[in-house]
Amino acid sequence: MNPESAGKTWHDVVKESVVNLLRFYGFTASSEAPARIPEGGWGRADVVGRKGNTTIGVEIVDTGDVARDAKKLAMNNYDYRYIIVLRHSKKVDEVVVDGKRIKVLDIDSFEHELRRDLGVPPDYPYSSRTKEEKPPEVFVGASEREINRIIEELEEYGLENFADEVLNALGMVYISRDLPVEVRVHYNPMTGPTAPNEYESVNIKPQVLSILQRLNLVNISRKGTGYARKAFASPSERGLKAGHELILKRLREHKAELEELAREYGDKLWIILYGSLWYTPNHFSLEVVLKEYEYTPITGGRYAKKEDPILKAVKNVRVLGRYSYFDLDYMELSEHPTIPMFSNFLVKTALRDDALRFFSELERMV
Repeated sequence: MNPESAGKTWHDVVKESVVNLLRFYGFTASSEAPARIPEGGWGRADVVGRKGNTTIGVEIVDTGDVARDAKKLAMNNYDYRYIIVLRHSKKVDEVVVDGKRIKVLDIDSFEHELRRDLGVPPDYPYSSRTKEEKPPEVFVGASEREINRIIEELEEYGLENFADEVLNALGMVYISRDLPVEVRVHYNPMTGPTAPNEYESVNIKPQVLSILQRLNLVNISRKGTGYARKAFASPSERGLKAGHELILKRLREHKAELEELAREYGDKLWIILYGSLWYTPNHFSLEVVLKEYEYTPITGGRYAKKEDPILKAVKNVRVLGRYSYFDLDYMELSEHPTIPMFSNFLVKTALRDDALRFFSELERMV
């Protein structure tokens, strides 16, 4: 990046670039925005962006002396805070002021860090790789329009006292996508139902489920046979939209707690997520080529294991691709599932307690 015209400083060019970048991602951005300053009173922030309830503050400095600018960003309570250093020896660094993290980076790293913080999908275009002025919004959705409509409808029906229960139930259905709401309890496979109340409600109270259906937020279907037959609630098209808004709202409300939780678990977090949220599709299977224990005789007639069976299993694991009823053995896989499969093994064994505690914390927030 170079200045395009005489009279513009490098600082001006970078500032203009940051404004355009934030606008590309759907923010209303401006330079020299009013901001509180450490000396007291009001000054200016180099760039400030806003999208719904999400704010971004960016300061651009010549060298790595960032203390004053970091304090300014922390004082103004932006949700995301960055300092771009024009002469910076490190790619990414950060400082903490009053418990708030401020990333310190160069202009080449800014868009990457911004995308990572905002949770922009990998397939979403980069500003530097497209000529589109304003791509469609696919992230940071701060809208609560559908949630507000639901609350208004509950008030119209005189059901406003059920608002919290309805939204909590919607969150459960949205996350699970297929939540059991009735189980068969009075049934004989030879004679059929043995009592008028053949099914018993689970997870959601009947009156709350009725309200969800009345507001066209869920669809109900029965699956299974015999004792295993259940009723499931899945989100309708409206339920998907409202559920998405609801979960984003609660993520914003618990942002600080989620960041602390991520710091606490560190690298284990990714193994827990891979292993807990990933499932094995039908056309993949994990085959472990493992013989019986191999023993080596030692003195005194005693025997010792030659190798730990778990380690031996890992060494001998192979992934088979399967299609329908035909075993294609080493068919080409679109995505190699060994890491998620092994992560799944870990969360069921060594990391089981950590995984249960982690998702209990998430459930408490939702």
